[in-house]
Amino acid sequence: MSSQTGSCHCGAARFSDDLSATHLIRCNCSLSSGTGALNTRVPETSSVEIVAGEAELSSYQLPTRTAEYLFCAICGVHLFYRSRVDLSHWRVNARCLDDGLP
Repeated sequence: MSSQTGSCHCGAARFSDDLSATHLIRCNCSLSSGTGALNTRVPETSSVEIVAGEAELSSYQLPTRTAEYLFCAICGVHLFYRSRVDLSHWRVNARCLDDGLP
């Protein structure tokens, strides 16, 4: 695994993670598909660290109240989410990575 950094469009929210971005997921939920997010699974919840702008992050949950999506309240970019399928893992929007898609 390697450490990578990323941010939202405006740069207000920044994160780092320990991930292996070899498996990209094109989620079929209406939120991810509507925003064009391309996600990668982070092995453990503790592997994602918000390094700046935590106060700028807003949470959104679908009506089932299981999955949690975090996005920047300033620019609206969806940074990562906790899948309803596996709440112990984050999925990071690979399009937000500083070094781009793997």
